[in-house]
Amino acid sequence: MMSFVIVAVSAAIAGVLTTVRLQSATAIAGDNLNLQVIGAVIIGGTSTTGGVGNIPMSFLGLMTMGVLINTLSVMGISGYWQQVIQGLMIVIVIGSSSYANYRKTSSV
Repeated sequence: MMSFVIVAVSAAIAGVLTTVRLQSATAIAGDNLNLQVIGAVIIGGTSTTGGVGNIPMSFLGLMTMGVLINTLSVMGISGYWQQVIQGLMIVIVIGSSSYANYRKTSSV
């Protein structure tokens, strides 16, 4: 039950901060952040099949995604291609993680 309270408070704080940053409140203000957040958590090492993940590594994944997005923006790449590159990065990380797990289990 406490986890729901923590998530609700975090979502409320994020909503207020997003409203302040955008200087307006709309229902679709954070729709484009889903791919970034999922990518940050997966790049941070959280298993997609359920299991282990930790906050420091997720934070490191968040910093990696932030640097990637800022670099792509500075290079002048459109938002569409930024999402394509983010998706490719997620696929590469999941593929390498799956391959590492396969090698670990097949060598036993």
